[in-house]
Amino acid sequence: MNPDKSSMVNPKISVFTPTYNRADLLQRLYVSLTKQTFRDFEWVVVDDGSTDGTADVMKEFIAAQNFPIRYQYQENAGKPMAVNQGVSMALGELFFIVDSDDWLPEDSLETMWFHWDNVKKLPDAMQFAGISGNRIHSNGEVNGGSVDYDILDTDNFDYRLSRHYKGDKAEAYATNILRQYPFPVFENEKHCPESLVWYRIANHYKLRYFNKGVYVGDYLEGGLTNSSKFVRAKYPRYSTLAYSEMASNPRVPAKGRIRANINYWRFAPYNRSQSFINKFAAVRHIWNVFCVPLGYLLYLREKKSISNKLKK
Repeated sequence: MNPDKSSMVNPKISVFTPTYNRADLLQRLYVSLTKQTFRDFEWVVVDDGSTDGTADVMKEFIAAQNFPIRYQYQENAGKPMAVNQGVSMALGELFFIVDSDDWLPEDSLETMWFHWDNVKKLPDAMQFAGISGNRIHSNGEVNGGSVDYDILDTDNFDYRLSRHYKGDKAEAYATNILRQYPFPVFENEKHCPESLVWYRIANHYKLRYFNKGVYVGDYLEGGLTNSSKFVRAKYPRYSTLAYSEMASNPRVPAKGRIRANINYWRFAPYNRSQSFINKFAAVRHIWNVFCVPLGYLLYLREKKSISNKLKK
């Protein structure tokens, strides 16, 4: 189920799906891939320790031979490790993460490649890490609200923190760039804010944003988005690393740095692997001394409800 790379012709796009106990939902994504108008792609699936028959479902998909599929099982280690594994397996020029509970419009990959191919023709093409379209809900609404551009070439800092566009986007990054920016790995922690890596890339590269829906998904009850406060407390080394880098980065506007600093101290008490001195030193920000009490007050206000949930 994992053929030798040397025997395969490299596809243009690697669609990557990390999955955990979503055997009942993979069919919808698989069907959407069979309908793609653009055929020069592979599907890379990393199974993060599923126990619901996901392997059998994937065997059926592979046997159908509708397009190249490579499936890898790993002991449950979390999405960061799954993404790192997927990037190492990918043969495509572009790496497009599509979660197992979401699916793609029929012209999604065609649209993605059209915009990436145009980016490669630009005089400053080497400054681009990838492209980004819209995520839409199943009712057609754009995740985060509509945008007022057709094409926008900028970096993630400007897009999110200066222009204030909201919502999740559908990004595809150049695979060779993602190999330079792997997700950090912390023992016993399984969820890393993806923005940590996207902002690291944004320090050096920009994206081409385009105004078209190329990714369909609705948030599931009990998903990470619906429990983000709990997730940040449960995996504090990831969340505090992300906030410390935001608070210390001069590319982030002042208000954003202060907000990140406060959130750092909101979740820092859950990180018992570092001393207070080391935590304090991790954030290089002039307002650090004022943000400590504000963040700690938030921690105290939420401590009981979060602790009760962490015990379950």
